[in-house]
Amino acid sequence: MHIKYLLINLFALTVSVKALPDADNDFGLEARDDSDALVQRWDCGHDAKEVYGKCVCHDKQLTWDGKKCVCPKGTTWEYGKCVPNKPSCHKPQVYNPHSKKCECPHGTEWKYGKCIPKCPHGQYFDKDQWKCVCPKGTEYQYGKCIPKCPHGQSYDKDQGKCVCPKGTEWKYGKCIPKCPDGQYFDKHQWKCCPDGQYFDKHQWKCVCPAGTSWKYGKCVKHCPKGQEYNKWSHKCECPKGTEWKYGKCIPKCPDGQYFDKDQWKCVCPKGQILEYGKCSCPKGQYYDRWSKSCKCPKDLSWDGHKCAYDCGEDAEYKYGGCVCKKHDQVYDKKSKTCSCKHGWYWDQHKGACKKGGY
Repeated sequence: MHIKYLLINLFALTVSVKALPDADNDFGLEARDDSDALVQRWDCGHDAKEVYGKCVCHDKQLTWDGKKCVCPKGTTWEYGKCVPNKPSCHKPQVYNPHSKKCECPHGTEWKYGKCIPKCPHGQYFDKDQWKCVCPKGTEYQYGKCIPKCPHGQSYDKDQGKCVCPKGTEWKYGKCIPKCPDGQYFDKHQWKCCPDGQYFDKHQWKCVCPAGTSWKYGKCVKHCPKGQEYNKWSHKCECPKGTEWKYGKCIPKCPDGQYFDKDQWKCVCPKGQILEYGKCSCPKGQYYDRWSKSCKCPKDLSWDGHKCAYDCGEDAEYKYGGCVCKKHDQVYDKKSKTCSCKHGWYWDQHKGACKKGGY
């Protein structure tokens, strides 16, 4: 019986195969064929041992997969240890173990799901043309994007801009001749004229615009009658002591007076008189600054000659007060009227107040 048991164990050892690292990075010990009825459940091969009915690998970093010792999921056997699997990169990217990420080859970058060229400074990658291009209105020269110059101009790399040929300048969308000092270019006749003038092809000379004439080295406007052109202020002005009003040069009035265009002279404000070269109020009146007019003192009014008490039409000022013109009538200060006293009436025939009126 013991001999039989020994023979069975020897047979089991002969069919057991030790696992070796293969090309697929799958390392461990091959388990015996499960279908072999002769294999004992605790036979774990050379790389593992049976512990409480389970196979435990001698190398703690390996795990038993039911047949052999292997690296945990997500790792691969390399250089005698389990290392994390390398990520699979999109071609032509390669995995960089230092940065631990997929990278495009040198001089390219990942965009639009591909490795595209890194564009020079100033250019950008056009995915429709699939190449580096300059922004619209520019072109690639001198190792950078430069402006596309308008017709007639060329790019000056030292100044970094488009320039006209020597002796010309950019105006009216073209390179035009540079005019001598004090002249400008007439774009219609393509001639240089003094500033302010234009070239008249009928007279075949530079002339001033209509309404102006050449004076003081420039075109100055024709001034209205009475005015003269002041070359310092560059405008038409009235002679000294006058000013422009009502379409004419009129005298500048002394302080306090104004120009009356009907009388065509300087006059004092209404109600004032000119005395000793000044506008002042008539004797007896005073100047009220609020109403800006001459006024009589309180309770007095101007009768055309002097300040007098205003007693109304029915009375007159006598003996220091208002006295009714009609006999026996009483003066009312508020209404400035005269009437018979209460209970009396005015008898037109007798010219006196008579009792009995209501």
